Amino acid sequence: MGKKYDKKVIQYNLSGEKIGEFEGVTKASHLIDVSYDSIIHCCKGDYKTAGGFVWRFEDDSFNISYVKEIKGQVIKCGLCGSNETVRSMAMHLKWVHNIKTDEYVNEYGEFRPKNLKTEAKKEISSFKCKICGESLLSHRHLIHHLHTHPEITWKEYFIKYFFNGVPPKCKCGCGRETTLLRHGKNDKGELAYAREYLQEHSGCWLIPGKFHHSKETKQQMRLSAIKRIENEKGLYNKISSTEQEIHDFIQENYSGEIIFNDKKTLSGKEIDIYLPNLNLAIEFNGTYYHSDLFKRDKNCHLKKTKECLKQNIQLIHVWDVDWLRQNEKIKSILL
Repeated sequence: MGKKYDKKVIQYNLSGEKIGEFEGVTKASHLIDVSYDSIIHCCKGDYKTAGGFVWRFEDDSFNISYVKEIKGQVIKCGLCGSNETVRSMAMHLKWVHNIKTDEYVNEYGEFRPKNLKTEAKKEISSFKCKICGESLLSHRHLIHHLHTHPEITWKEYFIKYFFNGVPPKCKCGCGRETTLLRHGKNDKGELAYAREYLQEHSGCWLIPGKFHHSKETKQQMRLSAIKRIENEKGLYNKISSTEQEIHDFIQENYSGEIIFNDKKTLSGKEIDIYLPNLNLAIEFNGTYYHSDLFKRDKNCHLKKTKECLKQNIQLIHVWDVDWLRQNEKIKSILL
């Protein structure tokens, strides 16, 4: 401190009894081994005690009302039986008994009011460590507590206990893992341990051109869609009368394996008729549903043909108007 204090200082115990007198603060600090600044603050009334004692300048009174205030916070040391305040107890343990406060607490119990309140809150808290069962105050407290379990990271803990050992996946169906939320809250402030979607996939179906899926994830999404369709009931799967005529014609004139509406060969893209033994596929295109009204990709037929060629499959496109006008000619080509 900048100002020098040369006045005599008086040392009192917590009961108000005078137990020492010193020529100055410096001498008292050296003899009693108490911080110089702490003694000054106690003399000025900023601190209630310093080193387990009450300090006053020579001309100042102890103040009886202050005795009552201190007595309300008196703690009896379990090692030597001396009376200490909450603040002086830690210094008493360090200077007199040379032990840390936590070591004392482990043997004689907690005495610090703040920690006692914390323990009371823990008893009614719903947050518990699933490894050791200790009650915790909050999710944030859990993250700090996990440092006591170095054998597991917080991410491994989340996946094991919050997601039953299965990493959370993006709900868009791409199959990629989403981000775990260390703080335990989503963007709305709700309790959540992982994002529902990857950030680049959330709401991307609402904005044209916002898809960022790789070829692998697209294939996974198609296969997932196929499984959902197969498991659902009551789906509309009717075909036009002209396409039914081609179905009937193929069944009447070919005895090998026939797969109608195949979605697995091209990983989700549908082939109307597939003859695997001949590596031949037939795509029936309706003029109305393939018109500009439905804003289809103009190169969709070419792309599907190229995908079939990659798998050594010949794809024949049949348009409904050609089937109606040149029925016999198309039949001869198919045969």
